[in-house]
Amino acid sequence: CSSEIELVRGFRAGGDDYVAKPFRMHELLVRIEALLRRTSKKSSGVLRTGELSYDSASCRIRRKGNVLELTATETKLAAALITHSKQTVSREELLYLVWDKDSAFVDANTLSVNISRLRDKLGKVNGKPVPIREKLKTGDVVEIMSGKNQKPSADWVNYVVSAKAKNKIRQSLSEIEYKKAAEGKELLSRRLKNWKLEFLDEQMAELMKKLRIPTVNAFFAAIGEGTLDIDVIKTFILEYDERAAKAIEAAKAADQVAAEESRNKWVSGKSSDDILVLNAKDLKGLDYKMAKCCNPVFGDDVFGFVTRTDGIKIHRMSCPNAARLMEMYPYRIQKVRWADTPTSGTFQATLRVITAIEPFIINQIMDIVNTFRATLRQFNVNENQRNGTYDISMKLSVPSNMELDKIISQIKIMKNVVKVVRQ
Repeated sequence: CSSEIELVRGFRAGGDDYVAKPFRMHELLVRIEALLRRTSKKSSGVLRTGELSYDSASCRIRRKGNVLELTATETKLAAALITHSKQTVSREELLYLVWDKDSAFVDANTLSVNISRLRDKLGKVNGKPVPIREKLKTGDVVEIMSGKNQKPSADWVNYVVSAKAKNKIRQSLSEIEYKKAAEGKELLSRRLKNWKLEFLDEQMAELMKKLRIPTVNAFFAAIGEGTLDIDVIKTFILEYDERAAKAIEAAKAADQVAAEESRNKWVSGKSSDDILVLNAKDLKGLDYKMAKCCNPVFGDDVFGFVTRTDGIKIHRMSCPNAARLMEMYPYRIQKVRWADTPTSGTFQATLRVITAIEPFIINQIMDIVNTFRATLRQFNVNENQRNGTYDISMKLSVPSNMELDKIISQIKIMKNVVKVVRQ
């Protein structure tokens, strides 16, 4: 009795035959051969409806024997419709047939989109459905089956023949990409604002190269379409900023070491209180040089800046670059003072004088320069007819700032002199 119950259970479970234990090997082989013969006599697994057929063995949809180029989802959808061609299939049943257990998580609109795409790939010529690749003949009547959600695909360019059609498809694809790019750019902008992060052009270029995205427009379009996860960008920015911070710290440390080495190499005239003492006779040596941006003169308030290759550059405290150098490179600043008395050395200084256009004014300025211990090295005059002024630039050689101050004060009190500025 128990063996009969087990036998019934086996058949109900889907079994085609049975062999009781202990079984004989030759009998088992013969039964298997008989099952195989019965299976081969069954249907070939090709389902047909009209001009369409579905081969379950190769998972191919054919029309008049020609294989249609469909995506995997479109193939499953077409197979389900062909299999149930004589039945009315609800949307829920189609979702289950195509997406199986994942159908509960599929958007209802997804089915409509795939049906629309399938219809477009089976357009009608002379009242019969054909794929988009169908070659037309003279006299064919074409019916375009359009859908609200249908969009052109890049592979359409390979199907059309005329240049006009190709350009229209490319133009439509470009418009779609630009629209998606605008959406992606706006989305990224909002997220960056929320994250309080900045996405620089060089960062974008590096990420595009890493992801093999050819253009900026394609990059933003990928964000808009959702094919590029926006969190990937956030992770990249954070990692990039971390690398940049480490690189800056390493460069700063290396710069500080180089500055110390340069200081030890070049500075040999320090006093016991770590102040470099300047003397005009040392200017021709390699210990220090006067900065050309401000041209210090003996007696000016100055400081030293340790460079990597040119030793110490001496700047005036009023130098346009002084504040920036002191703020950014405090470890490279060297205290400097002049020697108690000047020597026979000379310093270069440039003055800019604005005067009214008057006769003999230029000769009077030159006479004042010659009155003091100064040598005129260069003298340029630009006439501004619109303002009625001379713009005079002159380069002098002076022994100290005291002599230069005397020249400046004498020029300032001259009649018709508008302004005197040391550069």
